[in-house]
Amino acid sequence: MKGVVIRKIGSAVLSKRPDLLRELPFIVHQHHTTGKPKHIADDWSKRLPILRRAMEGGNYGLLVAVDSESENDTIIGFLDYHIIDCFIENTRICFLQNMRVWHPWRKKGVGTMLVRELIIRAEKAGCKEIHVVAGEGADAFYEKLGFSKKDTFLEAEVTDFFE
Repeated sequence: MKGVVIRKIGSAVLSKRPDLLRELPFIVHQHHTTGKPKHIADDWSKRLPILRRAMEGGNYGLLVAVDSESENDTIIGFLDYHIIDCFIENTRICFLQNMRVWHPWRKKGVGTMLVRELIIRAEKAGCKEIHVVAGEGADAFYEKLGFSKKDTFLEAEVTDFFE
């Protein structure tokens, strides 16, 4: 897609531009876990240390799509992922954790570009599988890119076990 570039953001970039993630105007502010809406704090001073720790391990990645034709390379989409070594299956697995594309850029190929870049990076990292937990309605998008539905994902908040 003309004018869109995919970049990997690392801890060095975050050190130089700690304000970078504030440019993600499209992060969802309501996260639904076990049916209860939860507000995601906009306190970036709390988010950045978590992101830096994740990046230090080397198995966490953040890819951003930028509009290279804008004045400041505006971020228009992102995805983050983890790579783990699975001892049960004796292989490396990549987990696509979150993906968002800013609404004006949806259905223009940005999500496809992000996922294709992830596939390249996962292959270079020696991953044999990529797992995605997709929200409602996103299955068709991932199936179009070659993914197939295998299992059902369940989640619980840690605090749910102690209430």
